[in-house]
Amino acid sequence: MPKLKQLDVQGFKSFAEPLTFVYPTGITAIVGPNGSGKSNVADAIRWVLGEQRMTTIRGRTGEDMIFAGSKKRSRAGMARASLTFDNSDGWLPVDFAEVLIERRTYRDGKTDYLLNGSRVRLMDLRDLLDRAGLGREAYLIIGQGLVDHVLALRPQERLALFEQAAGIAPYRTRREDAAGRLDETRRNLERVYDVVGEIEPHLRRLKKQAARAEQYAELTAELTTTLRTWYGFRWGRAVAELEQARQRVAYHDEKVRQYAGASDAVTASIVERRKQIAEVRMQLAELHRESGVHHTEAERRQRELAVARERRRQLQERQEEGQANLTPLRAALEIETQDVVALQAEFETVQAQLSEAQAILTEAETARRTVEQQRQALLSRQGKAQAQALESRHRLADRQSRLEQATERLAQLAQRVTQLEAQMTSATERRRAQQAAVEQARRVLDEADATLQTADAEVARLDAELAAARTAGEALRRDVGGKQAELQQVAARLEALERLHTEGAGLYAGVRAVMQAVEHNELRGLAGTVASLVSVPAHLDRAIETALGGQLQDVVAERWSDAQAAIEWLKRRRAGRATFLPLDTLNPPSMLEVAGGAGSGDGVIGVASELVQYEARYRPVVLLLLGRTAIAQSLDAARELYRKLQGSFRIVTVEGEIVRSGGAVTGGEERPPQNAAQSQGGGLLARERERRELPERVSALEAEVKALQNKLREHEAQMQALQKALQTANEQRRVAAQRRAETDRTVEREVRALDKVIQEGDWQRNLLEEAGQERERLQASCVRLEQEHGEAAATLREVEVQLGSLSHELEALAGDETARVAVERRTQVALLEQEHGNRRVLLTTRQREVERLQAQIAASAQHLDGLTEEFAQLEARLEGLQAAYDDARAAADALSAQVPPL
Repeated sequence: MPKLKQLDVQGFKSFAEPLTFVYPTGITAIVGPNGSGKSNVADAIRWVLGEQRMTTIRGRTGEDMIFAGSKKRSRAGMARASLTFDNSDGWLPVDFAEVLIERRTYRDGKTDYLLNGSRVRLMDLRDLLDRAGLGREAYLIIGQGLVDHVLALRPQERLALFEQAAGIAPYRTRREDAAGRLDETRRNLERVYDVVGEIEPHLRRLKKQAARAEQYAELTAELTTTLRTWYGFRWGRAVAELEQARQRVAYHDEKVRQYAGASDAVTASIVERRKQIAEVRMQLAELHRESGVHHTEAERRQRELAVARERRRQLQERQEEGQANLTPLRAALEIETQDVVALQAEFETVQAQLSEAQAILTEAETARRTVEQQRQALLSRQGKAQAQALESRHRLADRQSRLEQATERLAQLAQRVTQLEAQMTSATERRRAQQAAVEQARRVLDEADATLQTADAEVARLDAELAAARTAGEALRRDVGGKQAELQQVAARLEALERLHTEGAGLYAGVRAVMQAVEHNELRGLAGTVASLVSVPAHLDRAIETALGGQLQDVVAERWSDAQAAIEWLKRRRAGRATFLPLDTLNPPSMLEVAGGAGSGDGVIGVASELVQYEARYRPVVLLLLGRTAIAQSLDAARELYRKLQGSFRIVTVEGEIVRSGGAVTGGEERPPQNAAQSQGGGLLARERERRELPERVSALEAEVKALQNKLREHEAQMQALQKALQTANEQRRVAAQRRAETDRTVEREVRALDKVIQEGDWQRNLLEEAGQERERLQASCVRLEQEHGEAAATLREVEVQLGSLSHELEALAGDETARVAVERRTQVALLEQEHGNRRVLLTTRQREVERLQAQIAASAQHLDGLTEEFAQLEARLEGLQAAYDDARAAADALSAQVPPL
């Protein structure tokens, strides 16, 4: 049976409209050209299963999954896709026969995951899919290249694939998540310890607030208790009203069943009458149908006769019209033939004139192109000469300007060299004085370093002692925290058990109502349920619960009258039913005698009444319920014991199987109850035993927590002493460090001053050298610029002479007439070509008109012959149709006279 039933998409990528893919059985193939959206189907399945890597589904962001719009449709605001699975065999760990997994994303970035319409977290959805083998690394969807990728996996990666296939991956993922949460919890605890260390000095100030908080907690607890009592009262009254409503519903249901029986009989009679009427109507309808057939046939013959007569009239008209159209067509053909002959002669004359004009135009174009080539060559040479002249002028002006600037700069450099030599002498004297000041500051710094090292050693020693003390303190805090957490857990469990005991969780409605009435002093003389009055060893819980079954909830009464009063109370309140065991009327049978015991090695543990603990006055109750029940280790041991016992008895194994004296054997494994109401007492003994034992455990844990807290306070006092000593040492170190820092700053200040003096001297020396080098460069540059200035002036004179010669040649070519003659010839040829084309079009049109008239005359003559032949055939058909119509009309009239109206 296929697991995947269908895929629904809307607004996802290219699927703008809602679309459903159904997967009935076997293989489903989707075929289409490139770009039709086949890959988007696989992407939608990956997306629904929780894929977060957008590149895997060919996108960059979540918005890329939403339909982006087209020319005919606006863009979508949401993308939705859902998968429907068949879960009738329970392969998915949820209580649904059909599972619908849906994912939605919106343009604002929000994403929702839904399971059968209910919103769930991605983490919960992934856990569900991992347990079903649909995890992210399960390779459910095989795309191009994925098979080669799987075959090329490294051993460690292949191990992850095998774990996923074996179903281990979900547990590994949960273990890693749990380990991550534990690490985060440890880090949180460390931060908590740091915060506690910071908050402890403020504890005195917060004691008053803590007292107020405790008072608030007490009042809140009292309010909660009062509200619970009130809600219990309201709940009991609602249960009673519900029971009354159920009784009324049952009464009305019975009435409905009675009326339904009578209604069924009347309905059957009506159906029979309707069948008889339908049969008669069918017979009558058959006769009418036959009459209608004859009438229809007569009407059809009449319509065919009328159509044939109309057709004959139309044929006569068309014959006359054809004869009238032939005469004007023949006259028009003769006129068109004469026009075609005249147009042919005119066309040949124009064609001869066009050929002569084209030959003259070719000669004129050749002469024009020769003159144009000469002019273009002269213009090119003129442009190059003008560019060369412009460049020579710019170069001449540039060299003149640079020569003047170099001469001025040489005069400035001579004055600058004199100033720099005087500054060099002054810098040398300042450097000697600053070096002496640096040496004195360094001697003072060495003394401050020695003092600081001594203080650092003392601080390091105290830091080590304090770190060791903090480590021990953290260990103590963790111990205190662990014990407090354990105490809170045990106390919460005890509170829950007390609440369940008070509320009567797991008890029948009647038993619960009776026990609540006892607590409110509405009933007296009821000691409690059997489960609350006996104590069972832990390893025998299941055996004793199986042996007692529903009798665990039997209520023990002191006297018969107490039990009778409780039953009357239940009747008045309509609160349900309960079983009572009055101590003054019980008559238990004799206790079962079983050979062997726990140490005999035959698998027999003993009689159930001897294996439980209870008060002596409840012995009749225990003997009545368990006196004839034996407890065995296994079913095999129970079978051996069965063969030895006589009379009425039961044998219960530790696993819960029952062997009765009549030979019946009961066993197996029940499904766990869905709620307390379904448990019917299961687990009551273990819960009652745990409720009695937990107070001692709470007291022991409170003592342990108190001892650890006292030890922690002593350790904190030692830490405070170490912190004070460390503060003193830190203060001494701070003073030494401050003195050392001040001395260090003095040394740095003197060294910076010395560096500044050295840099000034070096800078002035560099300036002096640069000034000498620049003077030499400027002198050489002046010689070179004077030479280039002369060369640029000579080049400019040569270019100006060349430009004058080119201008005279261009003026000579400007008076040539070849271009004008070529334009005139070109215009004449264009006019003749247009006239030639017009004559050709007119001649072709007239020739086609002649051909059309000839074809129309031939078609009209042929059509006229066909009409004559068709007219003769229609006359013969009219005679046959008239005879058939007369026969059909006579038969229809005869049958209508025999059939009555419907």
